[in-house]
Amino acid sequence: MPALSVQRGAFLQTDGKRIGNEGFFVESTVLTGTSPEACIMNEESFGRSRQIIAFKSYDEVAEEANRRLVPSGPTA
Repeated sequence: MPALSVQRGAFLQTDGKRIGNEGFFVESTVLTGTSPEACIMNEESFGRSRQIIAFKSYDEVAEEANRRLVPSGPTA
């Protein structure tokens, strides 16, 4: 899903690469500029991913928080 989001205009900030040579530690994939309509914002992602969206008003924040189809933790 991150690749599809990037194709549709999001910006990849970190790529979820493996950390170190031992264990199963993976950094989060972070996308900015993701639209609320993007698949990654509306479907469950099986991995550590975070999407950052800019809002112009508190009303937009509340509307997006109430619209969420898939809970993904705190929206701030």
